[in-house]
Amino acid sequence: MLKIAQLVRIKLSNDEIDHYSKELTMLDWIHDTLLQVNTEGISPMRYGSIDKDIHVRDDVINSQNIKEEILSNTKPEHGYFVVPKDLLESLKRHVRSEVEKYVDKRVEEVKDEAVTYIINKVLNNMVGNEPLNELKIDKPKEIVQVDDDGLTQNQKVIKALFIGKTLIGKYKRKVYEVTVNNEGKFIYNGEKYNSPSTVGTRITGKSCNGWDFFKILLKIIWRSKLSAIAIIDFGSQFTQLIARQVRGMGVYCEIFPNNISFETISKFNGFILSGGPQSVHDGCSETSRVVHEIIKLNEATNVPILGICYGQQLICHYFGAKVKESFKQEFGRTKIKMLKESPIIKDTWDVNSEVDVLMNHADSVDTIPQGFTVIASGVINQTIAMIVNEQRKIYCTQFHPEVKPTTNGSKLLSNFLGIANCERDWTMKSFIEKQKEKIKNVVGEKKVIAAVSGGVDSSVAAALTHKAIGKQLNCIFIDTGLLRKNQTIAMLKEIPINYVDKSNLFLSRLKGITDPEEKRKIIGNAFIEVFEAEAKKIGDVDFLMQGTIYSDVVESGHASDNTSTIKSHHNVGGLPEKMNLKLVEPLRYLFKDEVRLLGKEIGLSDEIIFQHPFPGPGLAVRIISEVDEEKVRILQEVDEIYINTMKNYDLYDKIWQAFAVLLPIKTVGVMGDGRTYGYVCALRAVTSSDGMTADAFPFEDKDQHSLVFWDFLQNVGSIIINNVSGVNRVVYDLTSKPPATIEWE
Repeated sequence: MLKIAQLVRIKLSNDEIDHYSKELTMLDWIHDTLLQVNTEGISPMRYGSIDKDIHVRDDVINSQNIKEEILSNTKPEHGYFVVPKDLLESLKRHVRSEVEKYVDKRVEEVKDEAVTYIINKVLNNMVGNEPLNELKIDKPKEIVQVDDDGLTQNQKVIKALFIGKTLIGKYKRKVYEVTVNNEGKFIYNGEKYNSPSTVGTRITGKSCNGWDFFKILLKIIWRSKLSAIAIIDFGSQFTQLIARQVRGMGVYCEIFPNNISFETISKFNGFILSGGPQSVHDGCSETSRVVHEIIKLNEATNVPILGICYGQQLICHYFGAKVKESFKQEFGRTKIKMLKESPIIKDTWDVNSEVDVLMNHADSVDTIPQGFTVIASGVINQTIAMIVNEQRKIYCTQFHPEVKPTTNGSKLLSNFLGIANCERDWTMKSFIEKQKEKIKNVVGEKKVIAAVSGGVDSSVAAALTHKAIGKQLNCIFIDTGLLRKNQTIAMLKEIPINYVDKSNLFLSRLKGITDPEEKRKIIGNAFIEVFEAEAKKIGDVDFLMQGTIYSDVVESGHASDNTSTIKSHHNVGGLPEKMNLKLVEPLRYLFKDEVRLLGKEIGLSDEIIFQHPFPGPGLAVRIISEVDEEKVRILQEVDEIYINTMKNYDLYDKIWQAFAVLLPIKTVGVMGDGRTYGYVCALRAVTSSDGMTADAFPFEDKDQHSLVFWDFLQNVGSIIINNVSGVNRVVYDLTSKPPATIEWE
């Protein structure tokens, strides 16, 4: 126990050590048991027998309660007891519970390291396939002792010991980190190796065997099996683009607000600090706290850090470098010059090359911290554009690699993931299994009521939730009176759906309302009110499922406390403060294209998956100003003509989203021999991948090098005016996002 106390750096008195030793006598029993060598003809016990039966001498059992447990679950063979695998696992769980009971519970790392040491104490007596005490060599017992033969010949040893874990150690004052993936391969600097000796040779630069490798890497960090990156959001509108790119490279990531507790993020393989609108001179203690904790973790473990824009400034400020305030802001595309090589720009940019990047900052770094090197600077104003500390694996950019104006920025992010030893194993298949388990754990045996609209998001969310909890899910389709003309819901057949017509309620609540934010909140309140009423009819309902996705959360300002609210989504910003149902949002952290991939994986039809997005508040946010029944009728007819004509031109599947907007103005027109005075209708069609940015669809046939723009728009405009009473003018919206949003309200 003294060794455990030393390992976890906690001070124990002699009385405490004695107390712990008495309480944890089973540890000594396990240790002594595994030291025994069979002298009666049975093959020596191997560690690989964690998946087999373990033979132990009955005369070395000195813990009465453990002995009784074994006697009740095993039978003697040749003077030995055969201990099943599940019993050994039970003993290990008991070890952990004892550690958690007696070791300082305030520090999670203390418990993890203590358990690591205890389990190592059990395992460190085996080298390869032979008991340690049969080898005529002197090796320390403080770390796991497995040589090349043991690792290459017995994959179960690797799986039990190292998979999903990171080995960290120092060699010649430099910290090294090696991760073992699900295949039992050693990942070092983004490269895969079959044996520890090869990695040891890479680290030391000289011939190395497996034992040398483990002498270098003395500390085991127990981490999640799923490689992941934590993105700390300081309020940048680009933060979600970072996440989208990282996930697109097959690595799972999560976005956390900058006031997140360090314990929540301490197990991630790497950290990205986003940009943001603040200044390091604002003196935000909460912001400083999480950055300080991350850098301290880096100091101990060399966990990689990438600081972008404001993230670079925070890191430099932490190390005491000067960050100057600037009255001349730098926004938009600019050029930087690459000055030196670095693993972060491997196969990305050449030294002395000039590269287009996107800058979006006011403050800038004036001096660099000790140990850092400038590897890129601005061509025009010599801004410190990129600095690195290779030894600490800290990388900083003043520009934004996550956005398109930056040439090959995605490659820089990919290099960072390699440096962080991230496995490219993030898939929708893995997400489904994880979310199903999460939904089951949250919901338990309770009933869930689901809001389904027939759109992509609610359909996929309902299908996923149904896979997790089956008949506990009760789906309800509410006709708000604000839907497309003749809108139907083509859901999975095995999911029963209840139809509720509340069009009069919604239209009456919206009477006289012109402000778009107020519309959304009224609709959100009405939705919840109806669901609560329906839940009472079903009885004993505790949860409400919604198809909220990441762009909804972002645009409502809920992703980070510093993100400006663009507009409230009815699923997130319009919820009443006192809601009587708990929320289940299985898609909350997925982008739209990920939702479609998920729907495909689940088995939904293309008709559902690839339909254009339709806002939760429906046509209420496509009717500018007050909503009434007549305006809804007009817009439904215009929208139907627009979409059907688009399908006739084979354009529908090429467009991310298309819709019509009814404007609150009327213009003079001439039809036949008479004067008309009708509404103006705007048509919108955009291209996008995730809804975070979008461009107006050009209606250009690139294969034929011809424009269908005028042909299509003139045709559809003519059909609308001739068939929809109340409209006499049609216009097309050419605005991109940003500066505009996709929807008008």
